[in-house]
Amino acid sequence: MSAPTRPPVRPAPPPAAPVAETAPAGRTPGAPAWTVVLGPVATVVAVLLAGTAMGSVVQGAAWFAHAAVAVVLVALVGALLLPLRAWLVAPGQLLALILLVTAWFTGSGVLGVLPGPTAFGELSGLLGGAGQQIDSGLPPVPASPEILLLVTLGFGTIAIAVFGLAVTVAAPAAAGVPLLVVFAVPTALQPDLLPWWTVVAATLGYGVLLLLRPDRLRQIPAGAAVVAVAVVGSLLVGCWRRRWGPRVASMPPAGPGATPTARSG
Repeated sequence: MSAPTRPPVRPAPPPAAPVAETAPAGRTPGAPAWTVVLGPVATVVAVLLAGTAMGSVVQGAAWFAHAAVAVVLVALVGALLLPLRAWLVAPGQLLALILLVTAWFTGSGVLGVLPGPTAFGELSGLLGGAGQQIDSGLPPVPASPEILLLVTLGFGTIAIAVFGLAVTVAAPAAAGVPLLVVFAVPTALQPDLLPWWTVVAATLGYGVLLLLRPDRLRQIPAGAAVVAVAVVGSLLVGCWRRRWGPRVASMPPAGPGATPTARSG
């Protein structure tokens, strides 16, 4: 009798390739879950720090409260919509900003927040009045409803741009462009030199965006060193302006047609 034949042994299937981790939108794969909040927080801090120079052109503290509410609302809506669809973020933030100013500055919104033709007419009239006040007034201008509407829309729009670049697109370095706009507007409207600490605040705001990247947490020490150098440089410039700026401005002009200034006493 022949020996019974055994069925051939099939080789074991190769191990399955590891599945790449897919992180929710707004968070880098491998980063802790809590880092998803860093982008919105960095947006709020950066925009408000860069906007501190607005205190030189608008009286009081009401402008800051309106700016803070608009920026926080934009960041909150962005944080809620980003995990759903990235393309929903900017339209949703813009819609939330429109609902905010409708409820805040008009009395004819549908259900108090939905803008209609009458509400848009009121907002348009307020914006026109803000332009007239800026043209006819000298900074710092009073914090009228027209000016507060302009501040709310301006800071909210800048926050949408900063959030889109720093969080949605993950390009925080490019977000320095809209932050520069926040700082440049008061600089253009204010005939005198801005306080030195506003330069420091704007520098810190941009530094926050560079530091609080979920996928760059290991680079925080080096980034902090760069920001520290920039802040120290801003402080030195501010100190120089306070000590030597008035002396330089009071020096008589040099040149053939220069007229010497009379000395008192």
